[in-house]
Amino acid sequence: MTTRQLSRLSHYWQRKLRLQDWQISIAFAEQDEMHSSDNVGECYAQLCDRTAHVKVMKNGQTDYELELSIIHEYLHILFVDMAPKNPVKRSLFEAAIDQTATTLLWFKGARP
Repeated sequence: MTTRQLSRLSHYWQRKLRLQDWQISIAFAEQDEMHSSDNVGECYAQLCDRTAHVKVMKNGQTDYELELSIIHEYLHILFVDMAPKNPVKRSLFEAAIDQTATTLLWFKGARP
């Protein structure tokens, strides 16, 4: 996936998820730029000024997986400040975000 394709998908999902009132920047990242080595995407969102910065790993992901990562991180923007602090509840929240992202991509017609 190119940077241009990443930008196009970013705008597409920003519209679909009705996040047009957010200033969202998105960029490819390397493994060492991620907060955790397990992450393929990260989102830093500020509700007070509606800004977000999203990073997705390009290496090791298919285009389908990259788009899934974008959707996943954009859902975090949608639900900013709603993620539970409790680890068990946080894990369930992440699973719900994953399932929602997969379903949205499936409705778009994309398949792995």
